Amino acid sequence: MHKLEKDCADLSGPDLVLIPGYTLRNNIGNHMFLFGYENKYPTPTQLAGPNKDQFRAQCFDAEGKLTYSDEDAKNLLWYYHGGAKRNIGYFNFTNSAPGSVPVRNLRLYGMLGAVTYLDGKFVEDVTSDYLRLTPQGNPPRMCVVDIVKSPAELESAVKAGHYLTHVAAYKREDVMSKMIYGNQYGRDNVYPSTGPRIHAWSGTQRVLTFAGEPFVTARYRTPRLAQVSSDVGLKEIRIYCDGKLWRRILLNGEKEFKHVLPER
Repeated sequence: MHKLEKDCADLSGPDLVLIPGYTLRNNIGNHMFLFGYENKYPTPTQLAGPNKDQFRAQCFDAEGKLTYSDEDAKNLLWYYHGGAKRNIGYFNFTNSAPGSVPVRNLRLYGMLGAVTYLDGKFVEDVTSDYLRLTPQGNPPRMCVVDIVKSPAELESAVKAGHYLTHVAAYKREDVMSKMIYGNQYGRDNVYPSTGPRIHAWSGTQRVLTFAGEPFVTARYRTPRLAQVSSDVGLKEIRIYCDGKLWRRILLNGEKEFKHVLPER
């Protein structure tokens, strides 16, 4: 892992950011990915399974029955879940083992692989599960997981029009920090796309009432600037409030939509 991190740093440049990471399965059957800077592998006590290569997300006794969690393995999750240097996610639910955790019940993670490709082939799109997940509270980021094994495979994936993860960042050094879990008071735009770009869409509006001041109704409803473009033209834009469709904007192939939406 140390060599991988050094190679990524050495090979990154003004137009290319290489962020190290790795994938593994947990002992419930889910596929996980961990990435960022100053990575850590699971310790031997955080691994389980016949070959000791599965992350010990659930504790079982010698007879295979559920037992008390000693919290040891969760230390790795907390390490990846906090701060601005790392993140942890789940993907490839189609090929997860029977009994694995569905999207709606995942915990202690900050990134969801909404779209998965393996060996150059499309595997799944769980965006509908993500939309059903958002009403639960502060949802994870959405991204694309496209497993490639060579620069040639990477080039082929891009030429084939695979979904890419778009990250709104002012400079190259900010890419990783914009891909962290985020919070309810500030989330930059991170989204999968095959071409259309979101240039502007309001994040969240934090409202504070300070002690000792007369109470007034807060102006918590603010107009929202929506700006989206596409080189080949836009067909429609859908905006959701949690899992409910809030606005559907039909377009006639315009290459850009820019409008301040009303608060209702």
